[in-house]
Amino acid sequence: MDTCFVQKKIKALQDKLSDRFLYCEPFNLKEDYELIVKELEFYKKIKSVNGKFMSLGCNCFNLVSGCKLEIFLEYVRKMKEIFDSFELLGQKLPNTMKKLGIDLNDLSTICKSKLYLSTQIDIDFLVIYLKFIEKIRENENCNLDGFLHDRKQLENSLVLKVNGILDENVINFRENYKKYAEELKNIIKQRKKIDKNLLEMLVGAFPCLMVNIRDLGEYIPLDANIFDLVIIDEASQVSLAQAFPAIIRGKKIVVLGDEKQFGNVKSHNASIEVNDYLFNKVRAAFGEDIKYCENDLKEILLGKIEKFNVKNSILSFIKNIANYECSFKKHFRGYMEIMGYSNKFFYKNKLEIMKIRGKSIGDVIEFIKVDPGAGNEGLKNSNRAEAEYILGEIKRLKDSGFKGTVGVITPFTDQQKLIYNMLFDSGDWRGLRDSLKLKVMTFDSCQGEERDIIYYSLVERPDEETLKQIFPVDLNKINIEENGNLKAQRLNVGLSRAKESVRFVISKDVDSFKGEIGNVLKHFEKYLSTPDNFGTIAGTDLKSPMEKAVYNYIVQTEFYHNNKDRLEIIPRFDVWRYIKQLAPYIGVPYYRIDFLLKLKDGEKEDFIIIEYDGFEYFLTHDFFYYYESNNVNEFKYERSYVENDIELQKTLEMYGYKFIRVNKFNLGKNPVEKLNSRLERVVKNPGDSILNEVNEIYEKV
Repeated sequence: MDTCFVQKKIKALQDKLSDRFLYCEPFNLKEDYELIVKELEFYKKIKSVNGKFMSLGCNCFNLVSGCKLEIFLEYVRKMKEIFDSFELLGQKLPNTMKKLGIDLNDLSTICKSKLYLSTQIDIDFLVIYLKFIEKIRENENCNLDGFLHDRKQLENSLVLKVNGILDENVINFRENYKKYAEELKNIIKQRKKIDKNLLEMLVGAFPCLMVNIRDLGEYIPLDANIFDLVIIDEASQVSLAQAFPAIIRGKKIVVLGDEKQFGNVKSHNASIEVNDYLFNKVRAAFGEDIKYCENDLKEILLGKIEKFNVKNSILSFIKNIANYECSFKKHFRGYMEIMGYSNKFFYKNKLEIMKIRGKSIGDVIEFIKVDPGAGNEGLKNSNRAEAEYILGEIKRLKDSGFKGTVGVITPFTDQQKLIYNMLFDSGDWRGLRDSLKLKVMTFDSCQGEERDIIYYSLVERPDEETLKQIFPVDLNKINIEENGNLKAQRLNVGLSRAKESVRFVISKDVDSFKGEIGNVLKHFEKYLSTPDNFGTIAGTDLKSPMEKAVYNYIVQTEFYHNNKDRLEIIPRFDVWRYIKQLAPYIGVPYYRIDFLLKLKDGEKEDFIIIEYDGFEYFLTHDFFYYYESNNVNEFKYERSYVENDIELQKTLEMYGYKFIRVNKFNLGKNPVEKLNSRLERVVKNPGDSILNEVNEIYEKV
């Protein structure tokens, strides 16, 4: 009886266990007892740790009962490989991992990192870019075919992506924040400060804001690092005090300006007493902060505090603490003759004038002398005769259908008022203003302006010397002259406004003007008294605009300025005729070079040939498709030369000609400097062609 009861009990327990373990194979409780005990012990262990795994989203019972353990372990193995690779990257590229926001001590940061949040397209483009960089670094002589094409594709894709993001942000702002747009409009109209949350919405839709630096404090909250980048233009005109609110609000700052042009006039005219009183407070506070520093360091720091003077511009202040500084050398507004004085005396011939003159010098520079008469003008510093002439010229330009723009610059506000009054009285003020964009300015108010034609009314009569109060007496002594720097800046600004023509309307001979303004007028007059090189420009190949550009580079080089009295430039020179005269029977083909430079040294003459290679005329048939597919580059342009051209170059060199080949690749970013160095080198080493070739290769590398 007992045995029967036990058997029934075992059978019931076995059925109960079978119901619990649905996925297991059939078993016998009696025969499999020891195995079942081990299984239960295993389940107990799983239960004890399952709570921890459940918090990570992993149910151990499901893994075991569903026979998924092997799959799970495979995933764990792959995850470990990924984490090991991150650990290896962390050792090799710690800075990159930090910038990505990955902390290997906290694996959750991987899923929050910039890399994880990037789209697959972003990653693909990054991989392509890094492959190019690796390719170039591994082999400097690698074949770069297709690189420029692929780079262009990447750039275009990036532009399209940025445009898409910006458009999406604007549409989102318009559709979801319309009521806030009206609120912003009212805040700006009432000149109130914008709430920080509203500003974030605004910057989200319009990431670039243009704000008058004097209005910045009225609208933008005073919080640090609101903007990633703050750019201050015309920084020479912005005082340190005006710029500080902008600097505080930005993570980085870029300042653009020219110390040779106007500084901040208001800060310059600030009360000396008030400025000294306030600045002494700054000195005292700064001195308190550094009182525990060593004496040598303290002396250096005390010298730096002087840069915080409110009379200094933000440009001069930033120059002392900048991480990077560069100068823009290329000038596109006026011709070389218009910018000649400023370039020589203010910029030490460092500017590269890119605009090519296509007209005679008489159309670019004009002097008009008028009879001022002896009558009383009414306004102290005015000259009616000059004003009447300028008004007549302006009307003539309008009536002739002139499509350009016109400006008038004078040293005196009285003359400015007189000219404006005469324009108003003429009855055609609006027509002149609208058709010619006419503006009458003083030397103090013309910064930032430009016009095709500028008339200068200097006002001064034969018996007067009023201009010495406006302009420097001597540009070399501005540091000891009262307001010398301001006067020099005034001169530089006023003389660099014209694009096509400067016309000086004066009431006395040029030689009668004293001080630096007299030197200015003599400088411009000298262009009219020397032979005009317009014939040289006109003689260049009309089908090759780069020939005009190369001529423009030549006449800006230091080599040209040092030798122009003994240097002759001949464009489109028929060199084959010259060689035929020397050797009638030599087989030299018809050949016309771009420029021949004849440098005289007493009875001796040196001949320098400058040839511009545009490649479209110098390609072999094999290289035609090669060029058309944009694969001619700085590394292999020499392969594109035709054999006959090289042979002819060697023949000309045999007859004593020095040969300089130039193109867009070997001229580089500073064509004037590069051409100058090659001219000086070829003259200094006339017979050492091997050395010249080595130097050229060195420069290229």
